[in-house]
Amino acid sequence: MTVSAVMSVSLAPPLLAVCPQNSKYTLQAIRSRGGFAVNFLASSQSDVSNKFAFGNQDKFAGVAWSRSPHIEATVLEDVRAYAECSVFRIIEAEDHTIIVGRILSGAVTDNRPLTYCSRRYVDLVYKLAS
Repeated sequence: MTVSAVMSVSLAPPLLAVCPQNSKYTLQAIRSRGGFAVNFLASSQSDVSNKFAFGNQDKFAGVAWSRSPHIEATVLEDVRAYAECSVFRIIEAEDHTIIVGRILSGAVTDNRPLTYCSRRYVDLVYKLAS
């Protein structure tokens, strides 16, 4: 699944939200597993983003990945960051479902983030505060 937005919900406990379509296999997988991982892609991974967003092909073909430490969710290699989450709350919202996840673990790399704006990928120049 590729999403256009991930929302911070709470710092204590650390929660985030994603909103998959009800018709997507991903929603069924999250419900059955009881958790998920959010992979924040690196600027070099637009092809990975497109692969997960479109089509019925094997999305993991040619994509390196590993399992997260707690719920064994899929964590892609070379991402900007990832957050492993257990399901905290599920809210039905018409043709989408709001999944609120409690962050169990995660990591951040020095890779530049992939950014999508105005229907295209853009490279934003940024500087992290020290």
